[in-house]
Amino acid sequence: MLETSVAIIGLALSAFFSATEIAFHQANPLQLAVWRERGYRTVNLTEQFLGKPDRYLITVLIGTNLANVLTSSYATISLLRLGLPQLWIVITISAVILVFGEILPKSFSRERANSMAVFNTPFLRTSEILFTPIVWLARSYASLFPEGKEKSSTHFLNRNELKILFDEMEVSEELEAEEKEVITNIFDFGSQPVRVAMTPLADIIGLHEDASVEDAVQLMSSTGLSKLVLYKDPLDQIRGIIFLHDLFSEPKSLLNIAHRPLFISETMSSSEALRELRRYRSTLAIV
Repeated sequence: MLETSVAIIGLALSAFFSATEIAFHQANPLQLAVWRERGYRTVNLTEQFLGKPDRYLITVLIGTNLANVLTSSYATISLLRLGLPQLWIVITISAVILVFGEILPKSFSRERANSMAVFNTPFLRTSEILFTPIVWLARSYASLFPEGKEKSSTHFLNRNELKILFDEMEVSEELEAEEKEVITNIFDFGSQPVRVAMTPLADIIGLHEDASVEDAVQLMSSTGLSKLVLYKDPLDQIRGIIFLHDLFSEPKSLLNIAHRPLFISETMSSSEALRELRRYRSTLAIV
């Protein structure tokens, strides 16, 4: 019974160090800075670990290895007393450590990296103190090998970090309502379906395929548009797209200068639609 309890404790420690490793690896420094400004506890210590990755990496590595040795050793003793085959014991223990000590805790921690990093920091610091002699030896050994060329400290904000900044500004009410709406639309743009941004059929300004070049010139002049839809009755039968610059070639008919339209689905996301437009080098698509 004692061996089983120790093995379970070792497995729990293995899960803790695995979750901590992925949490610190995936943690967002900008989100942590926001939490620090709000007075969240232990965030300062979390940032100290992130500032020197070797601190938490060495501690996690030592802790993971000790935990796995503890689990496998005492689990083996416990299962041998049950008379189980050694091969079966090795396979079972390896599978349990892999699933419950690695895969599951890392998957859980990856989805909530910032929270897990802050929550686990006090326990990580305690482990660092307990492993001080081993940590010191590991750092001393690592210091024997010179580091490579120092990387540039330039950091560009990604989409998620910009979203965090925007959310923080919303909370502090530093933005006007109109500004918030514009920025929100920018962040939501990529996931919105095309039908949200498309011009309804009834609002389309176009010309019948039998219209003259003069009709196109006059319509573009009056509306200020640089491109028009060329259609055949009924309106949803699109024949092509007319561009203003093509009219300078003095075509005999609009069909001669009509460009083949790009058709996309109304359920396609706006980001996918933009990729299609770039792919076909088009500035307009028919939904």
